Amino acid sequence: MIKRIGEVRTDCGYTIQEVAAYVNVPEKTLIEYEINADEMPILTATKLLKLYKVSASSVRFNP
Repeated sequence: MIKRIGEVRTDCGYTIQEVAAYVNVPEKTLIEYEINADEMPILTATKLLKLYKVSASSVRFNP
């Protein structure tokens, strides 16, 4: 099942604060990425996939 990136975060048990610190972005920016990841830098997306231990094909990055 393909899930939005924010759903994957909550499924993994991470908070916005924890993940924002991990990828070194403000919490507000991470929230915006979770709503619409069109502008998410590829390095950030890669870090999130690694943290969540999921493949890019199992995550939906756009709304």
